[in-house]
Amino acid sequence: MQTLLIEGQSRQPFQGRFVVPGDKSIAQRVLLLAAMAQGETVVEGVPANFDCQSMLGVISKLGAQVCDLGGGRVRIVGWGQRGPEAVEEPIDCGNSGTCMRLTAGVLSMSAHTYTLIGDPSLKKRSMRSLVQLLSQFGAQLETLGENDCPPLRVRGARSGLEGEFQPLEFTKLTVQLPTSSAQLKTAAILAALSRGNIELTVREPFKSRDHSEILLRELGYKLREHPLADGGHEVTLKVGSCLVPALGKYRVFGDPSSAAFLIALALLRPHSHIVVDYLNINPTRMGFYAIARRMGANICARYNNRFYGELVGGITADYSHLQGVEVQASEVPLCLDEVPLLAVLASRARGVTRIRGAETVRHKESDRISSTLQELAKLGIRSTEHVDGFDLWGQMGEAPRPEKDAGQTEPILLQAHGDHRVAMSLGVAACLVHRPVQLEGFECAAISYPEFWETLKRMMVIL
Repeated sequence: MQTLLIEGQSRQPFQGRFVVPGDKSIAQRVLLLAAMAQGETVVEGVPANFDCQSMLGVISKLGAQVCDLGGGRVRIVGWGQRGPEAVEEPIDCGNSGTCMRLTAGVLSMSAHTYTLIGDPSLKKRSMRSLVQLLSQFGAQLETLGENDCPPLRVRGARSGLEGEFQPLEFTKLTVQLPTSSAQLKTAAILAALSRGNIELTVREPFKSRDHSEILLRELGYKLREHPLADGGHEVTLKVGSCLVPALGKYRVFGDPSSAAFLIALALLRPHSHIVVDYLNINPTRMGFYAIARRMGANICARYNNRFYGELVGGITADYSHLQGVEVQASEVPLCLDEVPLLAVLASRARGVTRIRGAETVRHKESDRISSTLQELAKLGIRSTEHVDGFDLWGQMGEAPRPEKDAGQTEPILLQAHGDHRVAMSLGVAACLVHRPVQLEGFECAAISYPEFWETLKRMMVIL
C-alpha cells in the first residue's frame, strides 16, 4: 500500500478544459457483448483502468479473440455460435464487481462449469442477490467464500444438454430485483440473450442506469420500459435467437463519474472554472449533478450529439456557494458512485445534508458510508451515521479545519480503504485543507481513473 503526501496546497483557482477516460460501465458492457457476438467489433475509447483490463482478460480466457490496436482501440472477434469455451482454472475478475456479475449472467446459460474469483476487496462483496437471480434461469450458482461472497461457481443451465445452441422451449420469466441495480438487471438481460427463446421482464424499485438497454436497441432488440404504480420501473425484452449480432464499431465517451471529481473541486475552490468535454451525459448518470445543482452549484450541461443511443456533450462548472439538501432514496440509484463525493460537497455547504436510502453503498469496494465519514471526521467534519445514509454538518464554505491547530505541519493521515471512489473524494477534500495530508492507498484510484492524481499535479492543484 502506497502513500501520497499532499502538502503546500496551491491557492490558485482550478481552471482548464479536460477530457476524462471513457465510461467503464459502458466499456465493460460493450466488451462483453462484443465477445458474445457473431463477428468483429472495434471498440474505441476503452479506458486503461484496472476494471476494463479485467474484463478484457476474462473474455479472452473465454475464447474471444482480443487485439489491442493501441490508443484505447481494441478489436474483438466474438465466440458467437461456439459459445464461451470451457475453462477449468479460476477466471480472475480483479476488483470489478461489474465484471463478475455480468460474466456470471452470460455463463449461467452455458454448457460448462466455471469458477469466478477476484481480489481481496471483491472477495468481501456479497453475491447473494446474483445467485438468487440467475437460479431462476435454471443455472446453479454457489458462493465458496464466507457470507455469500466469492469465489463464485457457476454451472450453466445447458450443462448436460447435447449441442449448446439447440433451441430451448419458449418461456416467459419475470424477476423482481431486491434493490435497484444496473449490474443485476444487466446480468439477467445477458442470461436471456445467452438463452434465447425467452420473454424477460425485470422489475426494480427505482430506475437504475440504462446503458444495457440502450446498447440492445442499437443491436436491433426491442425493449419496452414503463414506470410502475408503486414508483418502480419495469423493462421487458423478447429474445428469439441466442446469437448476438456484432456492433461493428463503437466509441466509448467520457465517464461522468470520473468527471464528477474534477467538477467538485472546481465548485469548492474559489474563482475556479472548468469544462469537461466529450462526456457521456446519459440522464441516468446525472444524479450527482442534479443534487449538486440543488445545493446551488453553478453547473451547466451542454448537449452536442447522440452516439450509439447515448447523449454526449460537455459540462461546465464554476466556484459556488453551496447549501445543504435532503437526498431521497429514489435519487440514490443514479448517484451510487458519487455518495462519498457528495459528502465532501456537503462538508463545505451551509447547513445539514441528509442522505437516506443509500444502504447499497455499504456493499461496494468498502462500506462507503462508514469509511467516508470516518475519514472526514479527521478533517474536523461532524456527521451522524445511519443504517441507510448520514446527516452531515457543513462548514459554510470555509476550508475544513482539523481539530488540531491548522498551523501545525504534521500531516493528517487519511486512508482510502481500498476504494477508488473514497480515495478520489478524499483527494478533493485534501486539496482544500490548511495542513499536509498523507493519503494511504491512493493508488486504488487506478481502478477507474488512473490519470486522476497526475491531472491534479499538472494543474498545480497539489504541489
